[in-house]
Amino acid sequence: GEQIKVELEKQNRNLRDVKIVCSGKSLGRGGNRNYGVRQSKGQLLIFLDDDMQPMPDVISRFSQEHLKNEKLILVGAQMENEKEMKTEVEKFKSHLSRKWLSQITLEPMDRETLFLTGAIFSITRKNFEALGGFDDSLSDCEDKDLGYRALDQGLEVRFDPGILGYHQDQLTFRKYIQRQKEYRAELKKMEKKNKVVPKSSPVSGPKRSFRKIFRGGTFPFLMDRFNLFVVLPTKLRFKIYDMVITAQLED
Repeated sequence: GEQIKVELEKQNRNLRDVKIVCSGKSLGRGGNRNYGVRQSKGQLLIFLDDDMQPMPDVISRFSQEHLKNEKLILVGAQMENEKEMKTEVEKFKSHLSRKWLSQITLEPMDRETLFLTGAIFSITRKNFEALGGFDDSLSDCEDKDLGYRALDQGLEVRFDPGILGYHQDQLTFRKYIQRQKEYRAELKKMEKKNKVVPKSSPVSGPKRSFRKIFRGGTFPFLMDRFNLFVVLPTKLRFKIYDMVITAQLED
């Protein structure tokens, strides 16, 4: 604890002294993060995605919590800045982010409630190295994989919605759908590795019928180019977007 405190005081005096390192080639999400850790010297590791805009107090808030708990992995809130959302897919993604974050427990997590995003979280170097870092064989879900291994080793994973970073991503509906397909493929691989039983939810008859209508690439294309749903009330069109996207993932 004292070692981390001294290191943090030093970092706070030199926040403008930022060292940028480049691996020279793509090592994948986990591999790139592992490379960055190897090049660093600090005792507290704070991970942020390249399209994240952290709020000014992020470093201090992460730091203070780790001073209290040496076995902590602390996850911040990743969401979109609603004032900057212009396209329909950006507004829908912002809606989803807030919906998902509202469901995350504020209590220390277990395997059933685990949420860990590589977009914004912190862990001490000691604990990160003890876990062996990220699994660079995973092209996605390497963050949640780290979380399962951390829980199995007795570390505490906790979510703090007050530690905020705005996600600045440029999306189309088709790009978002493709990302979800890639994520789901790696999710199955990661869950099998960590012996996680996949969660499933029943689909009602009416919803199943609508999803059949929305299958194929026509609706995502139209939503990106000639979106006629924008005339509908927000709640209704967001439900339609959800059904269209889910329908593509069921193909």
